[in-house]
Amino acid sequence: MIAAMLLCAVTEAGTLDSLITRLNRFGRAIPQEKVYVHMDNTCYWLGDTVWFAAYTRQTNNGLPSGISRILYAELYNQDGYLMERQLIEMKDGRGHGNFVLRPSYYYGGYYELRAYTRWQLNWGKFEHKHSRVAGQWFINKEKETQFYRDYDKLYSRVFPVYDQPKQPGTFDRDMTTRPMRRYFRKDQNKRALQVSFYPEGGQLVSGLPCRMAFEACYSDGEWADGVLRIGDDSAATVHRGRGTITFIPTKALSRKVVFRSNNGDQVSAKLPDVLSAGTSISMNEDSVTWHIGIEATQDMPTANMAVTIMHEGVLRKHYRLKGQHTEIVIEKSSLPEGINQLTVFDDSGRVWADRLFFVRHGKGCQAALKITGLSDYYDPFEQINIEVQSTQPQVGTHISISVRDRYNQEYLYDSGNIMTEMLLASEIKGFVPQPEWYFEADDNLHRQGLDLLMMTQGWRRFNWQDMAVSGRWEIEQPAEKYQILRGRVTKNTDRYDEIVEDLTGNATDSNGEDRHDEVPDEAQLPPKARAKTEQHDHFRFGSLKREVLVHAELVSLENFDRAICEDVTSDNGRFSLVIPHFKGKCIFFLAASDSTKWRRDRRYEWVRMIPSESDRFEKLRYNWKFRDKDPQPLRVTLDFPYPRFVRPYHYYHTIPAPQPEWDSGQAALNDGARLLKEVGVNARRNGLRRFSDANPAFSIDAYEGYNFAYDAGVKITMSMHKRVAENIARAYIGDMGLDYPYYHFTDFKFDKPTEYPSQSGIRLRYGPTYLRRTMGDMTANQDSLYLRGSLSSIPEDGASMPPKELEWNYGFSKIDRYVIYTDYIPRMEGDKRYEGSNLPETNVVLYPFPDGGERVTYRDRRLILPGFSAPVSFYHPDYSKRPLPDVKDYRRTLYWNPDLKLDDKGRATIQFYNNSQQTRLSVSADGMTENGQLLTGTNTSYE
Repeated sequence: MIAAMLLCAVTEAGTLDSLITRLNRFGRAIPQEKVYVHMDNTCYWLGDTVWFAAYTRQTNNGLPSGISRILYAELYNQDGYLMERQLIEMKDGRGHGNFVLRPSYYYGGYYELRAYTRWQLNWGKFEHKHSRVAGQWFINKEKETQFYRDYDKLYSRVFPVYDQPKQPGTFDRDMTTRPMRRYFRKDQNKRALQVSFYPEGGQLVSGLPCRMAFEACYSDGEWADGVLRIGDDSAATVHRGRGTITFIPTKALSRKVVFRSNNGDQVSAKLPDVLSAGTSISMNEDSVTWHIGIEATQDMPTANMAVTIMHEGVLRKHYRLKGQHTEIVIEKSSLPEGINQLTVFDDSGRVWADRLFFVRHGKGCQAALKITGLSDYYDPFEQINIEVQSTQPQVGTHISISVRDRYNQEYLYDSGNIMTEMLLASEIKGFVPQPEWYFEADDNLHRQGLDLLMMTQGWRRFNWQDMAVSGRWEIEQPAEKYQILRGRVTKNTDRYDEIVEDLTGNATDSNGEDRHDEVPDEAQLPPKARAKTEQHDHFRFGSLKREVLVHAELVSLENFDRAICEDVTSDNGRFSLVIPHFKGKCIFFLAASDSTKWRRDRRYEWVRMIPSESDRFEKLRYNWKFRDKDPQPLRVTLDFPYPRFVRPYHYYHTIPAPQPEWDSGQAALNDGARLLKEVGVNARRNGLRRFSDANPAFSIDAYEGYNFAYDAGVKITMSMHKRVAENIARAYIGDMGLDYPYYHFTDFKFDKPTEYPSQSGIRLRYGPTYLRRTMGDMTANQDSLYLRGSLSSIPEDGASMPPKELEWNYGFSKIDRYVIYTDYIPRMEGDKRYEGSNLPETNVVLYPFPDGGERVTYRDRRLILPGFSAPVSFYHPDYSKRPLPDVKDYRRTLYWNPDLKLDDKGRATIQFYNNSQQTRLSVSADGMTENGQLLTGTNTSYE
């Protein structure tokens, strides 16, 4: 909120004119991108395909974005674990893709589709709250900071995924969530009523009249209607638990604040702190204008203060304050449609008041696509013809359109369209249930509800001070036309650890702590070891001041005799690689040399590497050589920018929305299709500490897991497989919200005494050998981290641990996969229920290669690099010749086109066939013209 901005010390500013000039230049020269994703349906069953079309829009001109050509689309499960990530190719601000909900990988629950560009990650950065001791896991502070970097307001869409139908065509709304889910007593999850306050302008100032918004809701997010009382003043909620109250705050006067809900619940609260000096804002609107009043206390230097109004980061208007009271009247037509930001500031760059307000131009926010030609219902296999008409036709307009079976869709609160996302939801904080309500009408009720939304969920995508004050902000992530990999070359700490271990024979330091948690200092080593490490000082982790040569090879997975090689020179250890366009996945080799003097006439030699029994193909690659000698061991890591953390679901994410009145009287179908919207959640109550081998959280190829942890900067060494497994689990799961380090278990006991007797930890198990095919084809999609299906039986308790001598010789090269089980739910991070005996637990099962096989190892780093996804075309069956009577078609999405082109008159006609049931239809369409006009429209049968 604005209070935090008031306390911010500004180190560099200037005169009012210079601040305004920089603000104007910044907003036009450095635009942001906004993302919207149109999905083909509102709910899915396991076995379905999620089809989607994506749009990006540029903020400085409102046109389809040309900044980024890569969109990252991610699918997260209900617990908050990543299921799949795709790279979507964007052209002219449009792209499309699909996720297949394979029952062998996925399970029921509410899923989140998240989408962003790398350019977007330059805004909204903050440090994710984490354990104070988590830094011990990382090789340096920089990697720790990168790991815990989080982002505000990425595009997100939540939708239900139900169990696979027991019989074809019976779409029961049942969810079976992942086993090993913890459960709690009801009294531990009791909802609490709470009320929050939002002074207009961001602050309460003593002696100045203030209109303050308030929001009442329960701890799970459900809004509560009722009455707020501040002393003798009272105000009732107006919309969704929100309302306003006007009073004059006094710094020395305390008043009792009580909110009482309509169902009798009551909560007391404390008003925000009252400032002795400052400014207040009062804004009111009518049908054509906004009236703005700015009040300042007598000791405020109003002669050196001004007001700016920005829209999507672009300066639109600015004014000087005229004494202690300033009145401004602005016609709505003079401002762009959407969210505008008003800021009061002084010549030092200090922000004194800030407020968002929404401008709409009559019917400008209404649907711009008309969908006609729908009948009340359609018979099985009947031909369907639908017409689409744009109210603002333009040449070259493309839209995405979905036609679905209305009986088997879901009414959700997460129901936005391209217009509500681009104009509203992308600019404010948190989740907005049913945002289309705010655009249904332009009357006092909807205007007041929209303004309350601005006051209570205001979020500054465009931070005023970052834009106006030089040196406050810098670009960190590139605008990707092609995939860009950034990384760093450092001295190899792993090799130093091995030297120390070889010389000392110890895996722990003098204090008994794990060696991998903190590299021993030379002063703690014996003289012989200290002298030896001095000779190998370059093995120590540290930044490189000299140039080194980074070598990269991309080898096709389909055709191994095709390779692309590139050599780049690092700058102080940092390097950047531009990856050529490719689809699917490829093998990526990465290495670095201390020397930049390469042989100009070096020869490329084919080297045949003998595959192990578990490998399905023969590996061929280039062998490259140096003039002087082999390169010194260096650590080469990639800096992947992917956001790691998820948000808890809002109350209105996980409950169905009520059916519209016009849809409440629908009749049952002849085939008995289920019409009720109840959702049955089946959670297997395995118990808090019971180990279940039915559904892991992750199933990870050992090599890919090692690469993931290595790039994350987790201290990891190949010499100890126990440490590898432990740190891979840490890289994927994080610190689980704990404020102390957790350790691995051996034989279900701690390795050493600990001051935390009920401490959570990682338990290590050894699974039997098995063939890779029993785990599914994980090579087909390396980003799919979840695996469902019963594993081979796991020996019980201590029997799962091999003899001690075998344990230490159980090398990494013999490990095929890590299968991680945990009852930790990332969406519940920080929840008070994770306390006491309810601490989370993690089990890592190590599966070796069958028949004693070993993994092929490489001199260089070997990764599987994802390229652009290759979406599958939607299948529209042709029933023009009428199928046989026994043909069954249970499609719920009857028609999907992510790139339908309208003619020069803005029209298009689509033709397709119904499924094998009597059906009523629901249609949704979204799009964007070449000049940035947003298009959206819906229609239903029998509306």
